[in-house]
Amino acid sequence: MADPSNRVGKVVTFGHCPSESLVAIIASHSDNNYHRNRMLSFLPAPVIGVINSILLGINTLFWCILLYIPAVLKLVVPHKASGFCAPS
Repeated sequence: MADPSNRVGKVVTFGHCPSESLVAIIASHSDNNYHRNRMLSFLPAPVIGVINSILLGINTLFWCILLYIPAVLKLVVPHKASGFCAPS
């Protein structure tokens, strides 16, 4: 369980009135990763952008295919209507 007396991070206030503000302690994650090297940082920004765009396109095609195949099969395969909206 967290110890409320051991405050780590930045103090942030919410609200318009400082006398009635809520205070939250937000842990600072930027300090831990400040000296890390970023992956592919040796490449120029346009090359990283092209790689990201290609990966985004592949990801979109992958999930669209996985979602559209069952949807088309459900549309094509005949089934008997049942339930609340089915005609009697």
